[in-house]
Amino acid sequence: MHIDETMQKPNVEAATRWVWLLSGSDVIYQTIRYRHNEETAKAILDKQCYAIVITDQCGSYNWLDPTRHQFWWAHVTRNLQQISEYSDGGLTSHIGKCLILFCHTVFQIQHCYE
Repeated sequence: MHIDETMQKPNVEAATRWVWLLSGSDVIYQTIRYRHNEETAKAILDKQCYAIVITDQCGSYNWLDPTRHQFWWAHVTRNLQQISEYSDGGLTSHIGKCLILFCHTVFQIQHCYE
């Protein structure tokens, strides 16, 4: 189950709203809420959610069971790219570059077997 939330501010007078989108292999659900927090995420997903949930790194999802919570790879690789561009170019940068290479290798191998 993929979940994402996007801020929507319709006009100056209206309160900020959040459009929450959940998508799975058989269903898509969209709702608008006025909060962007853990309580809202729990209400939308249900505390008893048994699916593997794929999210960004928003703290609203920290309550999910780590064995059923996955971060979007695009966000992970973006973070690794930032590490690889670390200003001093030393060990931290080297580790970031190695991790990016590892991620790309994993995806190349995965696509060989699809």
